[in-house]
Amino acid sequence: MEVKLDAEVAQQVERMDWEAVFTDSSAPASLMETLMRYTRRELDHLRKLAAVKGFSKLNKAALAEALREHALHQITDVLMKADSRRANVLQQLAADGVYDVADINDLHFVHIEYLQQLYFIRAVRESERFYLAVSPDVQQRMQEVLKENPEFSAVWERNDIICGTALGCAVHYGVVTVPTYVAMVQRALPDADESTILGIFEEFTYWNPYEVFLEDGLLAQTELTLPNRDPLGLLEEQFSRPIGYAEVAPELLASYQDSAGPADTAPVRKFAAFMENTLGIEKEEAWKDAALLEHSFRMGDSFNEEAVEFVERFEIADDQDAAKTMAAMQQLYNHTKQWMLKGYAPVEVPNPAAAKSPVVSKVSRNAPCPCGSGKKYKKCCGA
Repeated sequence: MEVKLDAEVAQQVERMDWEAVFTDSSAPASLMETLMRYTRRELDHLRKLAAVKGFSKLNKAALAEALREHALHQITDVLMKADSRRANVLQQLAADGVYDVADINDLHFVHIEYLQQLYFIRAVRESERFYLAVSPDVQQRMQEVLKENPEFSAVWERNDIICGTALGCAVHYGVVTVPTYVAMVQRALPDADESTILGIFEEFTYWNPYEVFLEDGLLAQTELTLPNRDPLGLLEEQFSRPIGYAEVAPELLASYQDSAGPADTAPVRKFAAFMENTLGIEKEEAWKDAALLEHSFRMGDSFNEEAVEFVERFEIADDQDAAKTMAAMQQLYNHTKQWMLKGYAPVEVPNPAAAKSPVVSKVSRNAPCPCGSGKKYKKCCGA
């Protein structure tokens, strides 16, 4: 079932408006009672969301009954396409009939929206309590499906590999073609066919639309949709380099939980430690800024521009601190796995002549400043 966020939901996410998401304050005794509360037009909208055909001319009661039967039948398919996180929610709903939502870190708005649009799961608010709920008949059917299909645990583990590999590709490479992604999944799942892999991945993008996207035969990190980014342009730049993709162990590639974290934490930890110990930056802020800088370098942002912005933001005026900062930042850049280099860091590229992304050398005090101002380094960023 295709579920896409509309403008209203996107605004809810920005506002973090819990009340706007959790609107169902009552608990009907059955799914049929829930469906009968909708208007005929709303039921038809649910039918279209669920891609159910053949019911368009039914009256309200008949349409509600048809949708009830469809929902109960759909539970198996939903569980088959779930990864472990969704499976955890669905298992708890089967066991208890409710799933308490503590905060935004428990379930994001987009996750709740996804589950709501399955239409047999309701988002409920009672006073200060927010939770997801299913009716007793749905709960019973979920229990039956789980009992009848003991292989679900293996299915969810398989789906975790499919979804995690998509996130891993986004972290390491930014963009890959669908055949490349499928081949990387099949290193860990040799028996998984392309249609199964893409079916699970497409469902995952409805559950997690802010992580990765699939379009025109490309799997890409969502930041490449920003105005100054171009997934096809990045792919063409990758293909212009006579090097293969940097090898990443299948289990590591499948282990990613999001598409924004560092591809290699060692250089980030080292630069964060430098910020903390030399510049006196608080530990948590140092890690956050180091990870953001690594992400900028990974996406292909200019070393010079990032260096200028960093020096200005932290108001580094001492000559020695400025020189040390530039040297530490050069090390972070040189060891950051970059998308344009197919997941290699500049110091790792098999054929440096093909990299077109030179290793940044230490800046001499009398050399031109890397910010491009035309001044000597000691008179500019190194001042």
